[in-house]
Amino acid sequence: MKDIAYLLNRIKSVEPKKRTIYDPKQVVQVMQVINPSWVCGELELHAVNWMVNSDKWILLQGNLGTGKSMLIDLYCKAIYTIEKRRVAQYTTDELCYHHKRNSDLLMELSNTEVCLDELGVESETVNTYGTKSDPVSELIRMKYHKKTRLIMATNLTNEQIFSRYGDRIADRFREMCHVIVFKGESKR
Repeated sequence: MKDIAYLLNRIKSVEPKKRTIYDPKQVVQVMQVINPSWVCGELELHAVNWMVNSDKWILLQGNLGTGKSMLIDLYCKAIYTIEKRRVAQYTTDELCYHHKRNSDLLMELSNTEVCLDELGVESETVNTYGTKSDPVSELIRMKYHKKTRLIMATNLTNEQIFSRYGDRIADRFREMCHVIVFKGESKR
């Protein structure tokens, strides 16, 4: 197996105004060094390409155990390995938990790239000192207005997402998201 320094030296990049463009196959090699048991098929390579080379939001959608969460985790680790840049990574339950303890969290996250896993499993409202809120919907609205990057994973269908988050969020998803559907049985 190739070592990480060798792979990092080989990654070719072109610097546009906003972000570095990477060869997704080379990013996948870094991911496979991070987790040698991870298998990358065509769908995963397609997803990695969108994750590293697009400013659009990404929605990884599909059945339980199809590799969405693993891909998000490897993406965050690979970006840190390549760029020394941290991508904020939360499950929606973790986001709600931390929001209760830090009311500035959503504002902080609205300015940076965020990977949000388990979209739709969180409680619809969080009670913080008597104030009810929906941190996930609030974060989505804030990121929409600031046009900052959001990568999400969910087991919900489009209809379930729209029912859970309402027409306004659904309309923003239609505008902002590139949806990648993971089909098949659980790999667990």
